[in-house]
Amino acid sequence: MGLLTGDPVAAVPVSSSTEEVLPDWYTNYAQQVLSNQQAIAANPLAMFPGPRTADFTPTQQQAFQQVGQASTAYQPALQAATQATAAFDPYAGLQAAQPYLQYAGQTTPSVQNQYMNPYINDVVNRIGEVGNRTLQEQVLPGIRDKFISGGTYGGSRNAEVFGRSVRDAMEGISAQQAQALASGYGQAQSAASSDLSRLGGLGATTAGLYGAAGSQQLGQAGQVAQLGAQAQQLGLQGAGALGQVGAQQQALNQQNLTQAYQDFLTQQQYPQQQQQNLIAALQGVAPAVPKAAIEQGTQIPSAYQPSTLQQLASVVGAATGISKL
Repeated sequence: MGLLTGDPVAAVPVSSSTEEVLPDWYTNYAQQVLSNQQAIAANPLAMFPGPRTADFTPTQQQAFQQVGQASTAYQPALQAATQATAAFDPYAGLQAAQPYLQYAGQTTPSVQNQYMNPYINDVVNRIGEVGNRTLQEQVLPGIRDKFISGGTYGGSRNAEVFGRSVRDAMEGISAQQAQALASGYGQAQSAASSDLSRLGGLGATTAGLYGAAGSQQLGQAGQVAQLGAQAQQLGLQGAGALGQVGAQQQALNQQNLTQAYQDFLTQQQYPQQQQQNLIAALQGVAPAVPKAAIEQGTQIPSAYQPSTLQQLASVVGAATGISKL
């Protein structure tokens, strides 16, 4: 009666299950993908077998050596310049000129006897000898003969004439001797003065030459030091140029190593990328894969539905109403 009248019926607890069945080709593909992923995961971590950092090139090694050499290239020149400067004696010229200046500093009278003609005494003595001989052999005999011929020899007048003659002769001899000595003295004085002046000039010249040589020595020492600095600078420039070339070579080597490492990473990632492509392909065809559903058991209703007779009655009632129209 409940079925005919549509009255509620008692709920009956039931159970149901649904099973989706996929095609074999799809499940085999999925299993192969899982197997591949398991194999990839089982592989140990692969290490890159080659170097990853480029070593210094031979050119750079050469540049390093040249830098070391150039850094000390100035030392021999600086050492030589230092020794030359230390060996320079600013008083060497004065010391060399000292004997000349000391001798030139004497007065002319103190040294003129050294310049007297060694034969002047002989000349003076000879004047005396000749004068005395002339007096004894010529002057006095002539006077005596004159007084003898006049008959007055031996008188006071004779003695007076003899005295004046001797005096005049001696004065003449003395005058000639004095003149010879004066001439010799003047010549000695002139020679001494000239020699002292010459020695003074030699002293000044010697000091000047020493000074010029010292200045030249210091100038050469400075040039040697500059050459050492230039040698260091040029050496560092050359080493820098080699270093730049070596850096370019190292950069190229590093680029090759980096590319090899990237290729290694690409090779290591290639299986996983292929696996991702397979997974993407599996996901892409999943919506189009046909599925078969198999249901078992009954479903527990959540509300009572109209009975079959009630549905039939509704259909009949609807048809009757249409016929009346």
